[in-house]
Amino acid sequence: MPLLVDGQDILEDEVSDEGILVQEHDVYCCPLLTSDGARCDALLPCEEASLMPHFRGVHALRAKRLEVIYCPWPGCHSRMQAASAPRHIVTLHIKKRVQCSYCSKSLTRKDGKNKHEKICPAKP
Repeated sequence: MPLLVDGQDILEDEVSDEGILVQEHDVYCCPLLTSDGARCDALLPCEEASLMPHFRGVHALRAKRLEVIYCPWPGCHSRMQAASAPRHIVTLHIKKRVQCSYCSKSLTRKDGKNKHEKICPAKP
């Protein structure tokens, strides 16, 4: 049965065991547990800005921005400031990549892409 995400049908068999959907859809299935112990499975965009509202609203993450927390991702024991958690999750767990507009080099973050593009040898 297809799932509807942003007006597009996505087949359930495109969801991996880690809860991540195939890259072309740019969404993932949240693997965190809810308060009753069930897996959340909410479909979220692979963007840092969408993570904290979801974590706060659904998973009751109430840490202040500079408070040191453990990564909420299942099996991850990394410690970081709460404000860094979305970047950590998108970069290390969802593994979203961006590409250079000039040479198609794959980079982990948008700020790294912008820095690379300033010095890219393929830049006209």
